[in-house]
Amino acid sequence: RGEDGVGAMPGLLLRGWLHPAMRLQRYVPLAAWLGCLTSPHAVVEGAPDESPPVYDEAEALAFLEFSRVSFCDDVAIQKWRCGDACAATKQQVVKHRVEVIGPGNQSEVKGYAAQLSDFSSLKKRCVLAYRGSVNMANWLADAKLMLVDWPSAQDGAVGTSASWCPGCKVHAGFGEAYDELRNATLDRLRGLQCDLVDVTGHSLGAGVATIAAMDLRATGVPVRMLWTFGSPRVGNPAFVEAFMNLSEQQGAPLASWRVVHYHDPVPQGGPSEFYMHVPEQVYYSRDSSSYVVCPAVGLEGDEVVRPHCGMHTLAYSDIPGGLFYQDHVDYLNRTMALKNMDARCVHANFCAYLGRAYNMNHMIAASVISCILGAAITPLAWRRLTDSKGSRDDADEDSESSALS
Repeated sequence: RGEDGVGAMPGLLLRGWLHPAMRLQRYVPLAAWLGCLTSPHAVVEGAPDESPPVYDEAEALAFLEFSRVSFCDDVAIQKWRCGDACAATKQQVVKHRVEVIGPGNQSEVKGYAAQLSDFSSLKKRCVLAYRGSVNMANWLADAKLMLVDWPSAQDGAVGTSASWCPGCKVHAGFGEAYDELRNATLDRLRGLQCDLVDVTGHSLGAGVATIAAMDLRATGVPVRMLWTFGSPRVGNPAFVEAFMNLSEQQGAPLASWRVVHYHDPVPQGGPSEFYMHVPEQVYYSRDSSSYVVCPAVGLEGDEVVRPHCGMHTLAYSDIPGGLFYQDHVDYLNRTMALKNMDARCVHANFCAYLGRAYNMNHMIAASVISCILGAAITPLAWRRLTDSKGSRDDADEDSESSALS
């Protein structure tokens, strides 16, 4: 393996045990999202295969589109009519089997669950997606960087927090956001009769999705894969170890794919002295024309081993460039910025649209003022604009009449 991890098989030793994919004895390719590719993620009896899972970019793009849909208005999500993101995934979603989740009372994080038309399996398969940051409440949740104990005793997961996640701590904002949506999430999955779940999200949504995948696995809900885009660090090393253990117990060949775009600064979020990323990182170039599957960050005793690959090479001097090129809101050449999304996705989300227009600078005060002024002034401004246009049209008609006479 080269130092940068290029061409290397993903996965390192984590506290002395092999990556689950290295021990898995039985799995065969599953029919791919777009109908023409295969992806080795399903665990099926027979057909032994010693190869580790291979990153499937077509599948990643499908889950990126599912993440983009989470930014849309509730009605657009429920009807699956939200522009290009919905059009790209329309064939994968069962009609009228989409349920919105949230928003939470404090964090205002929201998401949705949808049943998928996976005809390769007798199980009912669903996607669970959480939205990234679009407003002040979301950004305040992002800013709660302190680590807190998780899960709480009343969360209802199998066993106690000490038995399946000893010493686990998570980002306070992400943990609180998920706790607000936990009951609704479980209710939606039960209502859709989901037997198998894929979880996805971008940014804040990626942090919540990571905790959701962990919690679902702990409560016995089979999670096929976690797909995150632009995810900050979510928990401490104990959280990551428990995350990997639960994935292994469910027989998943891989715990997650964590996609990072070049100089996106958000994956640096969460101080590395206390936080640790979940594997596996897929690191994309600036134009998304190439990628590297980076080895997992490992542990040797109490020392965190950080390979020189992908996001781990990002210096603070690279952050301005990442902000300028909007590496955080552009993934696989698709945008997560509301101001650039299809009008059918965000046409009713006026305040969030204005807030996201300042996306990378997160000018919270300006967005709040814009929303307040917009809500108060826009109807009046529109009326004046139409009245003014009508007056000009009348004047033009009078001028034409005078000229003809």
